[in-house]
Amino acid sequence: NEEQTTVVTDEQSKQSIRLTISPELHPFFFDLVHNTSWSTGELNALAKKHKTTVSAAIEEINGWSDEHLGDFLIEEGEPVIINGKLLEQIGSIK
Repeated sequence: NEEQTTVVTDEQSKQSIRLTISPELHPFFFDLVHNTSWSTGELNALAKKHKTTVSAAIEEINGWSDEHLGDFLIEEGEPVIINGKLLEQIGSIK
């Protein structure tokens, strides 16, 4: 019985998007989107805090965002960038 979280987009479009990543990654996801940029060290610490690996989390979150938002949410590099244009499409996350 998997938990699902609904991501609500802006009121004009009145669409909602299911956050269908693993429930174990939800806390990582919500912490991740609080910043638009992460150093490798910060991201590694965040992954360790949430008992996941950076590569597994990025792969799953980017797969979800590509399918539902049309692009990758996480742009790998130094620093790691969270795609702000995609975040703007989301009015609120529940």
